Amino acid sequence: MNSLISVINKLQEICTNSNVNSKVQLPQIVVVGSQSSGKTSILESIVGKDFLPRGSGIVTRRPLILQLKNIQTGKEWAEFLHRGKERYEDFSRVLDEIEKETQRIAGTNKGISSEPILLKIFSPNVVDLTLVDLPGIVKVPIGDQPDNIESLVRNLIIEYISNPNSIILAISPANTDIANSEALKIAKEVDPNYQRTIGVITKLDLLENIHDAVDIISNKIYPLKFGYIGVICRSQKDNMNKKTIQEAIVSELEFYEAHSDYKSVRNLLGIKILTNSLSKLLVEHIKSNLPGIRENIFNEIYEKERELNLLGQDNGFDKADVLNSYVLMLVFKFTNMYREMIEGSFVKECSKYYIGGARINYIFQEIFRKEINSIDPFDALSDDDVRTAIRNTNGLKPSLFIPESAFEVLIKQQIYRFTNPSLSCVKKVYDELKYIVAQIELPELSRYKKLENRIKQIMEGVLERCLEPTNQMILNLIDIEQAYINTAHPDFLGPEQSFLNIFEENSNNQNSGNNIARNDNGNSVRNFNLNNYNVSGKNISSY
Repeated sequence: MNSLISVINKLQEICTNSNVNSKVQLPQIVVVGSQSSGKTSILESIVGKDFLPRGSGIVTRRPLILQLKNIQTGKEWAEFLHRGKERYEDFSRVLDEIEKETQRIAGTNKGISSEPILLKIFSPNVVDLTLVDLPGIVKVPIGDQPDNIESLVRNLIIEYISNPNSIILAISPANTDIANSEALKIAKEVDPNYQRTIGVITKLDLLENIHDAVDIISNKIYPLKFGYIGVICRSQKDNMNKKTIQEAIVSELEFYEAHSDYKSVRNLLGIKILTNSLSKLLVEHIKSNLPGIRENIFNEIYEKERELNLLGQDNGFDKADVLNSYVLMLVFKFTNMYREMIEGSFVKECSKYYIGGARINYIFQEIFRKEINSIDPFDALSDDDVRTAIRNTNGLKPSLFIPESAFEVLIKQQIYRFTNPSLSCVKKVYDELKYIVAQIELPELSRYKKLENRIKQIMEGVLERCLEPTNQMILNLIDIEQAYINTAHPDFLGPEQSFLNIFEENSNNQNSGNNIARNDNGNSVRNFNLNNYNVSGKNISSY
């Protein structure tokens, strides 16, 4: 029976001491209660030693995993997981170490931390048992406590009691209405039907109406699956008077004997009964959850072994050539995945947005094309600009026809407007290529963070070195287009077509009865009125 608790304790040590994020949820008894509800006194009474910090405000600021181990010898000692095999036979040193370790992680300003302290106590006066002590429930910050101390403590408690394999030890003082118990309220959030909650009623000696306490302990008023156990622990006055735990246990028994009203629930009263009940309850709970725990452990081992196989082994890494080959293989896999993401052969679970090559294609086909098509060739080109360009190209000479140099000046000005959209497209593609580098995840490479970061750093450096030459190439292409205006291009509108368009436009505006004349060959021709067309403000017929 006790070996089950030892096995769970060993698993708990492994999970606490390792950085592995384990999904295995171990059976444990989590102690929950408000400040001054008697949590510290109960734990010290179970152990039989004064070893926990006391004081006002939050004293327990980190979860304390308390593992009790029954031994046959008369010598008793304590061990901390973070201190290795160092033994603490003086339990006042245990208190000092708890405070020191708490301050190391949680600081000195009354802050809290979810990182647990694991304490093992070996004694012939304890039973095999594991308890998790959590900070007391608070409502109002006191002293140096942070303003959000209530939510911090609450979240920490919820984190531990949400484990479906945990038993909630809800501590409530007898001089408070059980319906207003903070411990039972927070337990109900994760255990609505109280199927894994056991209640402890403290301070029975302060209760005036013993009948109410008997009804509660009898599980009649606020029923729980595992019921209630009543205890009387040392008060603050007893601690000031240096009353020992053993003396307090004797006084507790004398109190029950002096009050006959507790006779009907005598088997549910006292620290000894609480200790033995918790030990038996934990063993039975472990037994019922053991098959599921075993399956979860095997599944996790299988997942880790599969991940290890993907990562590869380190055999032979002491040889330079083997190590170099392995690094080159990782670099090849990284670059190959980069290529696959651009080409689209790398399938990724994503149906909400474009990634990789699809995103780059979208930049070219949608964003860049839309920006280019939105450029109006005559935008930012007024009649005054045209007139000024013609006069500037003529200089001192009077003009008869529009000079070609004016056309070149104007067209180069408009061609230059392609520069900004083109450079912007380069920048978008560059950012996307860098984003692809950041998104690549290789299981084999993830274990070597420095190598992974170095590969990504080099890849980004290569892209950055290519950015400026690419921008320069774009500028060169713009310069090429500006340097030679290809008027022989089939899309170019020459002077003949320009005049023809003007004539056709004019003819379309005429009435349907345009004059039709016959030439010498008998073919019909349109009779155009050249007086309607002006060049440089003069009528064509005047030339």
